[in-house]
Amino acid sequence: MKVLNDAGSGWTTWSILAEQWILSSGNRPAVVSISIQANYNDLAEETSIDNLVADGVTVVVAAGNANADACTYNPAWISSAITVAAFGGASGSSWD
Repeated sequence: MKVLNDAGSGWTTWSILAEQWILSSGNRPAVVSISIQANYNDLAEETSIDNLVADGVTVVVAAGNANADACTYNPAWISSAITVAAFGGASGSSWD
């Protein structure tokens, strides 16, 4: 489900609306993969993802692309989600 505009931008509320649709109308079993990031922690999204996980949905989120602590990015900081990162390249970053 696409939640960002064609330029790759959007609002956290768009992601939350998609998560809520999955919670109320999505098939089970389900895996949600979220590969977006924001440089803040959003408590409303934490509640939304926590509700999905409590309902049996596996939620996987990207650690981010900033080569920084994932705990400072949304939704990577949310403890009920599985946060994944890539590693490689000469510097250890996934993009080189």
